[in-house]
Amino acid sequence: MRILAIALMILLPASVLSAQEARTTEGSRLENLVPDLPPELRLEQIRKYIRDNGLEWEAGLTSKALLPVEAKRRILGNLIVPGDGAPTIQIVPGSVPDELDWRDFGGVSAVTPVKDQGSCGSCWAFAAAGTAESSFKFIYGTELDLSEQHLVSNGRICCTNCGDCQGGWSDSCFTFMINGGILDEAAMPYTGISDECRYSRDWEEHVIYPIESYFKIEPDFPEVYMHALFEYGPLAVGIFADDLFLFYSEGVYSNPAPTGELNHVVVLVGWDEEGWIIKNSWGTDWGEAGYGHIAFGS
Repeated sequence: MRILAIALMILLPASVLSAQEARTTEGSRLENLVPDLPPELRLEQIRKYIRDNGLEWEAGLTSKALLPVEAKRRILGNLIVPGDGAPTIQIVPGSVPDELDWRDFGGVSAVTPVKDQGSCGSCWAFAAAGTAESSFKFIYGTELDLSEQHLVSNGRICCTNCGDCQGGWSDSCFTFMINGGILDEAAMPYTGISDECRYSRDWEEHVIYPIESYFKIEPDFPEVYMHALFEYGPLAVGIFADDLFLFYSEGVYSNPAPTGELNHVVVLVGWDEEGWIIKNSWGTDWGEAGYGHIAFGS
């Protein structure tokens, strides 16, 4: 089923590491990023860190906090190195509201339900599919349910160049959707495994073309993000997430000493006077029903 395509905006700030540098530093980086400690002990350490620094968020034993250390490192081990082919658009900031939340803005919603990537490092696929779903809903008011598995699986008829459970690139997903479309969730449900893509004759009626273009947004300023978010709807954004983020349960998240490169992709859905509002792909028991509130500049 071919659906009329729409324009899509994406923000993916570039990593300062090359792909080779990323591979070289991966082991030691992940050991520092995710300590090999029992979740209960790590939770107490994080709660003390929050108290000592006067932070305004709470930590808890989310499903991602309870994952084995190898799985935690897998979902946080994706250094985001965008491809060179992503087109760029220059945004000139204009007038925007004081607050914006695309879950409900003036009775209009441009956000689809929160999903769960499991222990597979496929945030890049969920951010790409989620942003495409939101872009379509923003324009047409129709809710799609796209198949992240179609992006994660490997093979000629799947997105071979996008990535797998060890990491990937959202911009490759958008190119894949533009050139060949993407299946809906009913045709290829999510398994969280980078398995081989097997063709089915029934697929043709489940192929959707949700977008016709995408862009990387510049310059890299909060006012630019706000204008693009207001003008075009939810955006895919790269962020740095350490293991504190796995334990986030509510409040305005901040980390006064973040150290690392972009390693996680989420959907930016709004802002208020305290910070950004993001839609994550870690299930509804993480954060505030699957959403996060992140302080400006954090």
